[in-house]
Amino acid sequence: MNKYTMIFLLPFFLLVMVNNLESSDYSGNKYSIRVGGNITNPEHKFKSNYNNGAGFKIGIGLEEQNNMGIGSGIFLEYLGDFIKLKENVLYPSSIKYKRDTKIFGGYLNARYNFFSLSTYKRPFFSLFSSTSLGYAKFSLNKDAFSELDNTKTELENKNNKTLPAYHHDIGLAGYISPLIQLEYSFEILSCDVNYKWTHSYISQTLCFGTRRLFEKLALNLILENKMTYGVISLIIGQAVFYTWVYFDYERHNWPWHDPSPLRYHRHSISITLKL
Repeated sequence: MNKYTMIFLLPFFLLVMVNNLESSDYSGNKYSIRVGGNITNPEHKFKSNYNNGAGFKIGIGLEEQNNMGIGSGIFLEYLGDFIKLKENVLYPSSIKYKRDTKIFGGYLNARYNFFSLSTYKRPFFSLFSSTSLGYAKFSLNKDAFSELDNTKTELENKNNKTLPAYHHDIGLAGYISPLIQLEYSFEILSCDVNYKWTHSYISQTLCFGTRRLFEKLALNLILENKMTYGVISLIIGQAVFYTWVYFDYERHNWPWHDPSPLRYHRHSISITLKL
């Protein structure tokens, strides 16, 4: 984690730790509105051709949780990211063109809060994970794109085309009050360049199912006061899951071997208002 990411996270922890609002009811079904900003990190081929960028997210959804902060929710989200081509991948004649690549997409997001630091009255922090399915569209200035060699960009013939997309997140939520929470999340976004829904559905179900199995096991062990075993189960589950996610780039949609997806990471800070 670099110093810019640490600076980005500092207000998140400070606002949670200094809050002195009286506890109230944190449980039940609540409609939520989420707004946030992020640092965007291009990965794989993107990493050598693009500079880091920035982006945003907005979303609405419905969440259900108990007073410990454990629960689940479903959201509709719209994400936007802006990354810029490095000058050394452009021909001299194309430097004059805008180098921004815009990435916009909509997602259906399923989220699960699986571990919390809390009292019997209120949560302080909770860990959450989520998986989203949707679409994304990459847009680079057409004049600049026409002068690029395909070996210099991952977009190839996918510029200005809508692609099936998904992302996996893990994050930390801090509860300011029953109506306000701040969140940090690490998000891995992937876009299929040669989508085969049967391959993707089976592979992603195996991946997501493995994660949820370990998270549910961890929660059950913690509720049975077997904290050590629960935490170990949680760590193993997340390690297996993210090993799978990174393996999925090299051997996409295992047990098949489809073309690698377009991929980038986001470090996101957001605020959620509960109504």
